[in-house]
Amino acid sequence: QKHKSKNMSAGRVEFFLSCSDLTAHHAFVGVFLKDVGTGKWNELGRTEVSYNSNPKYAHQFMVDFIFEEEQQLRFDVYRSVNGGTAFISKNVIGSAAFKLSEVVHAKHQMLTRTLTKGRKVVKNRASKRYSRLNLRLEPLNTDYSDNTSYIFEASGLPKQGFGKKCSPILEVHRLGSDGKFFKVYETTVEKKKLNPKWPEFTLTSSKLCNGDQNRTLQLKVYHVEKDQRKYIGKCQTNYNKLLNDPNKSYPLKDTKGKQVGTLKLSNVRVLSRQQNSTQSPSASASMASPNTAQSQQLKGRQNSSLPQQQQYQ
Repeated sequence: QKHKSKNMSAGRVEFFLSCSDLTAHHAFVGVFLKDVGTGKWNELGRTEVSYNSNPKYAHQFMVDFIFEEEQQLRFDVYRSVNGGTAFISKNVIGSAAFKLSEVVHAKHQMLTRTLTKGRKVVKNRASKRYSRLNLRLEPLNTDYSDNTSYIFEASGLPKQGFGKKCSPILEVHRLGSDGKFFKVYETTVEKKKLNPKWPEFTLTSSKLCNGDQNRTLQLKVYHVEKDQRKYIGKCQTNYNKLLNDPNKSYPLKDTKGKQVGTLKLSNVRVLSRQQNSTQSPSASASMASPNTAQSQQLKGRQNSSLPQQQQYQ
């Protein structure tokens, strides 16, 4: 799909993170924004802890983009101890840095950096690949946002060898402007259940679909064992269908297209709705939808490469 160019001088943006070939399976990322006036690094937040060396973090970060300022972001990747997210200097895996304007002006608003530690690049000895951090950004749709609660359950999930019941987890992914899906939420694990019912959770439509009711969503079910995830099946839908379709049962299909169970939305409730324009939610959301034939892309003057990471510390 071709992307329609659009200049952006200011506005709120959201971004999500993923990493590849980390040197630790249990890791999280601390995110910092440099204060233009004082030069101080202020923490924006921390991701959840990953459980593999190629994590896709579901945490949504938001920041105001100001065209006139050189906004610098720093990402410190840490090895987690006992599932915690404490900043312990000896557990730093590596760091990466971006200018926010670089990402705003990049193709699909995505950029990748190789992690560095001091003056050295970080490499995974097992995979023999460099450890990398990927940032995915979108202009935030502030015209409209729901806060919605969901209760999902599944039935008929397959056993996992020798009659062993599966321990399923549900992941929610949304379509990005590059045509690929990325994770925005995951449930807890329901241990040893072929017919699980996950606890109720709430998501804003901002995080779920960036306010676009018709953006394609993927609901994926995995079996979790010893921090490893084995794919079971998935289905596709969108926020509009989740709210309005009378049939809220979805067949789960494996990689061969075979049905391996059924996912059901047993309850959905809009808890609150914020609408800041006269457009309908569907109309305002579709302006930034990657499903449209002409998806929007921010485009502008490309900034020069960042200095070495150690100069920011």
